[in-house]
Amino acid sequence: MKYYLLHTFTIAFLCLITACATGPVETPLVDLTIIEDVKESFPVLNSENFGDELKFEVEDEILSLSPEQRKNFMSFYNSYSNSTKPGHQRLYEYLETFGEQFKYGNFTSNAKNTLANSAGNCMSLAVLTTALARTANIEIKYQLVNRVPIFQEYGSVVFNAQHIRSIIYEPEQELNTGVMVWRNKAIIDYYPSRDTFVNGYVSESEFIAMYYRNLAAEALANNDNNRAYWLLRRSLVIEPENAQAINSLAVIHRRVGEIDKAEELYKYGIKNALNKIVLLKNYQILLLAQNRSEAAERIAKELENLEDLNPFNWLLAANEAFTDADYAVAIKLYKKSIDLAPYLHQGHFGIAKSEYQRGNLRASRLALEEALEQAFDSGSKSIYEAKLAVMTKERFN
Repeated sequence: MKYYLLHTFTIAFLCLITACATGPVETPLVDLTIIEDVKESFPVLNSENFGDELKFEVEDEILSLSPEQRKNFMSFYNSYSNSTKPGHQRLYEYLETFGEQFKYGNFTSNAKNTLANSAGNCMSLAVLTTALARTANIEIKYQLVNRVPIFQEYGSVVFNAQHIRSIIYEPEQELNTGVMVWRNKAIIDYYPSRDTFVNGYVSESEFIAMYYRNLAAEALANNDNNRAYWLLRRSLVIEPENAQAINSLAVIHRRVGEIDKAEELYKYGIKNALNKIVLLKNYQILLLAQNRSEAAERIAKELENLEDLNPFNWLLAANEAFTDADYAVAIKLYKKSIDLAPYLHQGHFGIAKSEYQRGNLRASRLALEEALEQAFDSGSKSIYEAKLAVMTKERFN
């Protein structure tokens, strides 16, 4: 395996047999009383608090290039110097020509704007790659990847963005015997990391639904509830039982005071979505805000008993518990994440933070030392070393 560094993003050029990937697996509930009164159909939504329906670009507009952009790409693609190269290699070399001009940006944009501005997030890069692949008739697939969560807090609720990367393929070659040969593929992605968990492939329609959810998250960050609401509605038309979309929609309803509708959405998502952890945690936050301690305790027990093999889901839930100052629960959830992935230094650091808040300085120091041991990047190591130095100083003062 080789990685070709493209300054701000990396293209992994692989020669592998195309393998099957398993997507998210449903995590069944233990306590079914949590969802005993949930209706089969999606909750009826009242849009009067979110203004008139907004119109958004459709798939063909999202994935289109300008005539000049198509001309420039095809001129490169069909040049004499590239004539003997497979199509997917020509595409990645075209992206490589941008070099340092292409910058990571924490925003989502369509293919045309991404190419014009030479900037965007992982979704924008995948959208651009798709537009180029369509132009040259190159096969493309999308891989969902969990990385160490980056958190944004809106009020008392924490969100985590999903990471998507695109894979472009060399055309299939069939031998006379009918056996397919190995074929090259290129993974186009920002910043490959050891702290990743491949969560399977998504279809093109699911990819478009993610695009709308990304825009919705950006709208939420800007406190634009109306835009976020209609973007999420659009995404749910494509993927009606997506946990992130349902969770975000519940948050928006809670923001505007529609608490009963928020609860209805949380419970519907908990019953029907594959990934229930974030929905359960945010539903627990809602229950605690209403002083419904008995119901909140049932959710806490459910989180403890739930089985999910993705360590990043537990890391996300643990960070939410920490943000909510529920340190005992946070420690349990951090331990679930590192039971599945002991190398995740963020889980050990989470335990260290939580134990420190509880006044358990020895346990905090031990967890922090383990975080330092597991960390592989210089930035994290420096942070942990500095915190250990402060703890040592506090110990002897």
